[in-house]
Amino acid sequence: MKFLSPNLHTVLKVVHQRCEVNGLAKLSGCESATEKQPSLLSDGDTVRAVTLAGAFVPALWATGGRELTMDEVKQFYTSEDFEVMKKLGVNTVQIPVPHDSLAGEGHVSDTLSHLIEKTSKAGLNAIIVLVKPKQEDTADSHGGITGAAEFAEAYSSVIAIQLPAAEPSMLTAVRHVATNLPVLVPTNKGQLKTLSFPSDKYLFAALDVGAKTSVADIASSDSLSDR
Repeated sequence: MKFLSPNLHTVLKVVHQRCEVNGLAKLSGCESATEKQPSLLSDGDTVRAVTLAGAFVPALWATGGRELTMDEVKQFYTSEDFEVMKKLGVNTVQIPVPHDSLAGEGHVSDTLSHLIEKTSKAGLNAIIVLVKPKQEDTADSHGGITGAAEFAEAYSSVIAIQLPAAEPSMLTAVRHVATNLPVLVPTNKGQLKTLSFPSDKYLFAALDVGAKTSVADIASSDSLSDR
């Protein structure tokens, strides 16, 4: 299925913080082991997400070996796709977008709005995952991140935004316009203990436990095992 993602978030229990928040570990404020931990979903359900690969960030393995135009993206991920996701138990879609593509109106923001409306009609939530080219200076990212936060705030079905890097200044850029928007910080097991961010009730760590380059890399030998 074209919407299956090779990127998986796992349940993480950080003993010294006493946190276990679905697939996301909270970075701060875990004072009590018995305290009800926050969830990205209003009903407290576990986030079960897939990624819309190749929509705004090239993923040629998912799009037939070529990049899609914005008009093609609108047709590539159909309403039927999102309805199937819902039936399979998915409740959230992750949508990777270039970090600077949502500052103001444009083809990307228009197409993303179109997809978010489709996901919402299917009863799905969305997480906007900001992606930054590796060679780009971090300081240049802040304007685009603020624009992305403003975009996310306009849609009730957008439950979080993921930063392109674990930089506290990027969180500040979000908080200029979105005080209560949940923010995910990308990290791995090695970096998790060294993250240093200001106290923030709506700050979470998104732990990436591994990524494959294609669906074939994570598929089992039979359909029963895949399920």
